[in-house]
Amino acid sequence: MVKKILPAAFIIVSLVTGQCLADAAAELKQANTYMRAGLSGRAEAIYNSIVQNSPGTDSALQGQTKLVALYIVADRSSDEQAGLAKLKTDFAGNPELASSLYAIGLRYKAVWRTEDANSINSEILRDYPGSYPAEKAVIDNSKDKILRFIDSGKYAQAQSDTEQMISDFGSGSALGAALYNIAREYKERWKYDEAKAVYQRMTGLSLSQAYQKKAEQGIRKMELWSMVRDYDPNAAGAIESLVTDYASDSALSGMLHGIGIQYGRARQYDKAKAVYERIVRDYPGSRAADKAGIDIEKCKVLGKLAAGDDAGVSADVNDMIASFSGHWYLPQAIARIAEQYCSEAFAAGGQDSSEGREDFSNAAGIWDKVIHQVSDSVYRPDAYCRAGDCYLRLGQAQKAAEYFETVVDEYPGYKRRWHGLFMVGRCYENLKQAGQIDSALANTKIRAAYQEIVNRYPGCKMTAVAQSWLDNNGQ
Repeated sequence: MVKKILPAAFIIVSLVTGQCLADAAAELKQANTYMRAGLSGRAEAIYNSIVQNSPGTDSALQGQTKLVALYIVADRSSDEQAGLAKLKTDFAGNPELASSLYAIGLRYKAVWRTEDANSINSEILRDYPGSYPAEKAVIDNSKDKILRFIDSGKYAQAQSDTEQMISDFGSGSALGAALYNIAREYKERWKYDEAKAVYQRMTGLSLSQAYQKKAEQGIRKMELWSMVRDYDPNAAGAIESLVTDYASDSALSGMLHGIGIQYGRARQYDKAKAVYERIVRDYPGSRAADKAGIDIEKCKVLGKLAAGDDAGVSADVNDMIASFSGHWYLPQAIARIAEQYCSEAFAAGGQDSSEGREDFSNAAGIWDKVIHQVSDSVYRPDAYCRAGDCYLRLGQAQKAAEYFETVVDEYPGYKRRWHGLFMVGRCYENLKQAGQIDSALANTKIRAAYQEIVNRYPGCKMTAVAQSWLDNNGQ
């Protein structure tokens, strides 16, 4: 047998190339982490570095795609157009380009640029017929319509259109993805029975093994979540059955974490805490355990909130911020505490009752901690909006306006920036009606905010209201 001896230079180049690819992949992962944390400047620098230093690689393709998405969200039009042109030029002929274009189309949809999203989808259908992204582009129109029905509470229409979509498309990964997204939309609105029905429908279709598994897990989760929500005494036994059935499945820790969240929503904080402690004990090193450590402390705080110990809540939130400083999950955990105060406020009669006003005030205080004491994150603009909502309900329209204006001015890529704009208008309406601001100045502020909604977010929920005000008050 003759052994081939490879030249040393070839071996060295191969090793160096492999190391570079690994480095680029690691850098991409770090940049994505920065993006999730709201640190877009750091992410952009890394994406640019990957594109420049690893041309033609999969990491460069993903990096360039992420750059275009970043520019879209930040409303950097010239960078967006140049970045998109570069993506198409540098990766012309790459079959994965279709997936990148589809991802960019989704980003356009996220900022209500429907015409641009449709243009991208048309391009995919023209240049990549028969591809998976093309299949998804075709089915998206049906799916998006169904999601809008769910969002507006038109569940019967959503269910009817879901059946029509299944009839039209029959099978395939794109259908599986669409149905999975529809089930998730129901789930996020606590419509567990409706979500379960979609998952059950998925199990009877010719979908990929991955989506069949997602559907089977979804059914189990919705059954358990419903039991927890309804205070079913058999929930504990059902959880043990889940642990047994999924003992060797890496998804189990995440499924248990979801159950902990549901116990918290049902205000069964001791049971939620027990689930989180189990995750930390039995699944160390998992993402679920990373969250559960903070969730244990969150449950303690929520218990004090339920007992009316507002001083204890504030002190413990400060301790959480100090103990978990810089942790990616901390803002979400603190936000949950503020959300519970808002729930308590509404249950007490809202701003029309002294108890409701006190709860809104406490909620605003927690949101302010997210803004000023927690490291910068994607939750900060949301915290500004939620605090602004509380201050407006407390009659502090000027302070609320300042919070919403901060969102509008400093977070151009915030997914609910349209809400911030609309609330700027509402705040100045309130100030005008209370005689706290000159009417002409107020109308100028309102007109600017509403005109931007109409121009930049033509498909959002508040466009019709904004346009009506403009029509009645002169553009």
